[in-house]
Amino acid sequence: KKTAQPRLSVSSTPTIETKAQSDSEKDESNLIIQAEKLPPPPFTKIMAANRAEISVRIQRATTELNMASVAIYVNEDRYGQHRWGADESYLLDKEESATPISGYLDIPQIIKIAKESGCEAIH
Repeated sequence: KKTAQPRLSVSSTPTIETKAQSDSEKDESNLIIQAEKLPPPPFTKIMAANRAEISVRIQRATTELNMASVAIYVNEDRYGQHRWGADESYLLDKEESATPISGYLDIPQIIKIAKESGCEAIH
């Protein structure tokens, strides 16, 4: 027996309907599921605790899902796209002699910034 993937479309009322030309052709291949509306986003504000392209991709996804984004950065990344592309951005403290990556590994500082900025999730 063939099973088909249902197609999802947006409609005013939730229904499940089948479209078939005759009784002999009725199967699951023509199943259409319609939802009343799209679900709300799971969070309103997400911190992208990454740098560079990974953070930019996270921010793009939050924008598509209608959520705010927060970026963190170290002084060496102050001109980076991930800082300027976020809705909010915060400078990480680190020792001057430390590597740029060390700031992104300071978990207590990242959690503190997330709480103070009102983030509901950290990616």
